[in-house]
Amino acid sequence: MPRGNPFFDPDDLLQARYEMMRGHRVDRVGVSEVAESYGVSRPTFYKSQSALDAGGLSALLPALAVAIRRVEAIAMTPNAP
Repeated sequence: MPRGNPFFDPDDLLQARYEMMRGHRVDRVGVSEVAESYGVSRPTFYKSQSALDAGGLSALLPALAVAIRRVEAIAMTPNAP
């Protein structure tokens, strides 16, 4: 966790999840270590990693990701006659 960084807000879920991913991918911190330092389980880390890979930054916010999937599903539903 970027302790001591005045711009890091641990209560900002998007920023925390992004920094967790960056810590693993850029800084090469192991999954167990980075997950523990951000207070999440390894399964939560992997879920976040999959979400980021599949949907970008917005997918790291669970409520926003759900809303986006709903809008996409509605947009793809053919109109009833």
